[in-house]
Amino acid sequence: LDLYFLLTPWAENADYELRILGRAMTCLEATPILSGPLLDPLTAWAPSEAIQVCLADLTTEDLMRTFDSLPIDYQLSVLYVARVVTLAERTATPDTPVTTFATGTKPGAEAP
Repeated sequence: LDLYFLLTPWAENADYELRILGRAMTCLEATPILSGPLLDPLTAWAPSEAIQVCLADLTTEDLMRTFDSLPIDYQLSVLYVARVVTLAERTATPDTPVTTFATGTKPGAEAP
């Protein structure tokens, strides 16, 4: 399941909107995978499930078409996609013990 959403700041002026958008994007960049306590505790999230949030590609034409269908004028926006992912548990496998020991000269050195 992919959920696309526009992150759109609303403020008194463009400077505030850019600051809000920058902070929101910084938060999503710092924590792109939401799991555990970051998810709604009232829903049935499995311990191995998470939501990955990342930037999505959207052409300028598609963005303008989106705002053409809305009753508002264009606002600065960034498109994100949220995907449900299953985190597989990885079991640690011990390395195989070393059973062979070789001695000799350095590679590229002439033998005596």
